Order: sequence, then structure tokens, then C-alpha cells
Amino acid sequence: MLPHSPGLAKSLSVGSSIIALLAVLAVSWASLGLLAQQAEQQGLARAELAGAAARGYLVRVSDNLMSAAKVLAELPTLSRLLNQSDLQELTNFLDRYSRSSGLYASALLDSSGVLIAAGSDAPWAAVEAAYEEQGERFVLASPASSMILIGASAPVSGPEAMRVITLRAVDAQLLAKLQAQVGAAVSIINYATYKASTDDPFTALHFQAVSAGRTVAKRLDSPDVYAATLPWLLATDELLGFIDVQLDAAEFDASAYELGKLLLIIAVIIMGLAALGGIWTSQWLARPLEALQSSADRIGRGDFSEAVPIKGASEIAFLAITMNQMRCNLMDLTATLRRRDAEARAVLSGIVEGVYAVDSDRIIRYANDQVAGMLELQPTEIVGKFCGDVLRPEMIDGVRPCEHDCPILAARRAQQGRAVERLCMPDGSVRSMVIVSAPPTDGQQVQVLRDETELK
Repeated sequence: MLPHSPGLAKSLSVGSSIIALLAVLAVSWASLGLLAQQAEQQGLARAELAGAAARGYLVRVSDNLMSAAKVLAELPTLSRLLNQSDLQELTNFLDRYSRSSGLYASALLDSSGVLIAAGSDAPWAAVEAAYEEQGERFVLASPASSMILIGASAPVSGPEAMRVITLRAVDAQLLAKLQAQVGAAVSIINYATYKASTDDPFTALHFQAVSAGRTVAKRLDSPDVYAATLPWLLATDELLGFIDVQLDAAEFDASAYELGKLLLIIAVIIMGLAALGGIWTSQWLARPLEALQSSADRIGRGDFSEAVPIKGASEIAFLAITMNQMRCNLMDLTATLRRRDAEARAVLSGIVEGVYAVDSDRIIRYANDQVAGMLELQPTEIVGKFCGDVLRPEMIDGVRPCEHDCPILAARRAQQGRAVERLCMPDGSVRSMVIVSAPPTDGQQVQVLRDETELK
């Protein structure tokens, strides 16, 4: 009996589905990992670009200040008021120019120092020192407060050595415009008033930026942001402060999540298509094999009436062709065996002697009609019985000859066994029979039974 097991089609379908599932899961897992890594790299790159954009914006502020200073220095009104030495009108003029240009403050300097100042209060002594040290474009970080001033200076046209200075403060208004430009939260740290704190997640970034002398980006856990810090250096390579940029990591995580979800949907669709393809392929392969199995079962039962169908893959088709050749050979062999069997039965039925065959246990497996006639028994009373019980030899000294003088056993020791025995008939008569036994062949022995009662 065959063990209970799933069919070939089912096994192939399940196997192909499992392989497709494992392949899709492996690809999805690797893709999600790469996607998360790509999202993190993109976040860090965006933070670094935002920092660079913030620094570029501050450079443009300095350029605008330089342009404002040059325009102010070349205004004819300024030259006229200087020639008139009208300090009050010069003050009003500078104040109006500062407000219209969005300046924090402006001033007119001669060889002795600040002549006129307008706008907000500014540490003009420090401003003059920064100008003397850094040149026409300068930046001033106040050590008394967190204020940072960006300045520019231009010479005034005229015989006297006079200059104008324009200032712009890095205040909330400038930071708001800066954040709108770069699309990220930006803060500028004054290094003169900077105090490192272990609770501040940017502290480590500040130290790394100072050590490396370049932009440093990292994803922070609290707050969950992509952060970048770049040092703001003066023209003299002195550290003025830090430009800190923050980008909300949730935006990148959401993008990666959406892409991951789309990837999983595509993976499920691919897995489904692969499973359907596997089921169809397995059934396509299994149907010809099932037909071969059915044909082999018919051939095994001796039914050669139908040819084996030739279909399916080339290997299966070749197997079907081979089975058809085997079927034809079996048909020829069966016909030959049947013909020989018929001839043998005709020969055995035509001879006078009785012929019967026994197995290794001396059980009668075949007997011709003469045996049944000679023993006055039906064929059903002979085949399948112990030969001693069928022949019923007359006992000698209370013992049957089968026990000590059996021609069958004698033929197993020599080339032939022969015995003359008196057999008891069902009607009570006794007949003298000669039994000749041949040696065993393929587990069977043939005996010839000849009645010599009349001859005796």
C-alpha cells in the first residue's frame, strides 16, 4: 500500500508558492533595508544642503550690504550735504536710507571715527575694529549678547577720507526669511556667548564640526530630526559661530513608509502571479504524468487495449513513447506465453500419465486432468493441498511413505526420484502407482504419475 502523500500537482504548486514567497520576502526585506538606508542618506544630504544654502544666504546678505554701502557712498545727496556740513540733515538722510534699505544701522566715518550714526544702537567702536581687521566685508559677534552683525564699508566720493558703513543684524526677521529660503529650521549660534551643554544634542555636532572644520550631519533621536552643523568662520579664519539646521525626520520616514507600502503591494501581486503561474505549470506537468500513471496501472492489470497518450514536456513525451514500446513488447510476450501455455496444456492433457507440480512445501500447484481421473477426485480437491493428503499412499508399519521414502525429497538430493506406491482410492480400493519426480526448477518440481495396477 502506498503511503499517504500529496499529489504531484499539489506538491509542485505548494513548492513553487513557497519558493516564490521566500524570494519575494527576501527581495522585500532587502529592498526595505535599502529604502530605509536611502531615506536616511537623503535626509542627511538634505540637511547638509540646507546648511550650505543658509551660509549662501548669509553671503548674499553681505553682498547686498556691500551694494547698499556703495550706493549710499555714491549718492549725490550725501556729497551735497557733506559739502554743506549740515550734520542734522545728514543724520536724517542716513536714518531714512537705513529704514528704506532694511538696515539695522548705518554710519558715516571720517579719520577721527564715527561722524554720524543712524538706525539702531550699535557698538561702533567694535564695528570699527572689525572693519579694520576684516576689511570692507566684516562680521561682528557681540560678546555681551547673542547678537551677530553683518557689515560692509565703502569710501565716499570726495576729497576727504570718509567712509560709510551699513549693518544688518542676524535677528528673528532675518532668520525667518532664511528658513523660508532653505526650507528648514535654522538657528545661528554666537560662539562668543556659546556655552556647551551635555543635554543639548547639538553639542556633539558642534565639537565634531570644529574638529573637522566642515559640515557635520547626523540623525538625532530627541528631537527626531536630521541635523547639520557647519562652522561660520571669519575672513581671518576665526570661529564666529555655528549654523544649525534641522529637518523633521517624520517627513522622510513617511516617504519611506509609503514607498515601502507600495513595494509590499507590488511584492504581494508578484507573489500571487508567481503562485498562479506555479499552479498552472505544476498542473500542466502533472496531467501527463497522471495519464502515464493510469496507463501504467492498466498495463499492470494486463490491459493493453489503449495506447499510452503522448503529450506534455519532451521528457514526459519520451517516457510515454518508451511505455508504448514496452506495451507492444508486453503484448507480444503475453501472446507468446499464452500460446506456449496453451501448447503445454494441450500436451499435458494429451498424454496418458498424470502430471502435477508441487512447491518447496510439497503443496500441489498444478495437476492435469489425468491426475484427477486417476485419483477419482475433482480438480478443486487437488490444487492447493499437500500431495500426501491428495495421493493418500498406503501406510507401511503405520507410517506414510511421505515421511521416509518420498520421491520428491529424493529428487532434491539426486537428479531424479522414483517410487512405487499403493494409493488408497475414495471407494476403498487400492491402486499401484509409479511416481517419478524431477529435480526442483524455479521453486517447483514436476511429478509424473503412472497407473500400473493392471500391469501388476
